[in-house]
Amino acid sequence: TISKSVSKPMPQRTYIAIAFALLSWLTTKAQSLPLPQPKVIEQCDVSQPKTKLKGLPYVNVPPMYLRVDNEEYTYAALQLGKRKNSIFLFLNILAPSTCLKKEKIVDVYFESGEMISLKNQYPLNCDGYFVRQLSRSELKKMRNDKITKILVYSFQKVYEFYLGEGGDKELKEHLKCLYYYRLTTN
Repeated sequence: TISKSVSKPMPQRTYIAIAFALLSWLTTKAQSLPLPQPKVIEQCDVSQPKTKLKGLPYVNVPPMYLRVDNEEYTYAALQLGKRKNSIFLFLNILAPSTCLKKEKIVDVYFESGEMISLKNQYPLNCDGYFVRQLSRSELKKMRNDKITKILVYSFQKVYEFYLGEGGDKELKEHLKCLYYYRLTTN
């Protein structure tokens, strides 16, 4: 006679024991892996206002006040902010009736001789406002290469800003702080 072996289904306890053993092994394995070290950010002065921008939380760093080099007694406020995972560049020429178009109006020059042109994403205005959401490549370039000057083109004139060593260092610190900062949703 030929006997057929009929396999009995494993009891539920066996499944639970196997799952528990596998989970214990994975947990032990995960605990032995080195933890990623957080990036150390020194001297970050990031503020997150309770107010929201278009319903979303945002953060910003203190503005940098730049003197226009080709104009007497004229300044600009350059500020960086972050909303969602995007970093924005805000620039305001602090001179009366400074009209800026909604097209290529800011050129950023680097020590290497390279230049990136930034297009204003803020509507045509005569308040001197420029707003730009920086792309990944623009952020990378600005974080890694030394910025020597920034040119802002208005209808009336071209404003020149020479950052120097201190201005470039401060801008890079602000970019680094915002890059690693995690927004809270409250």
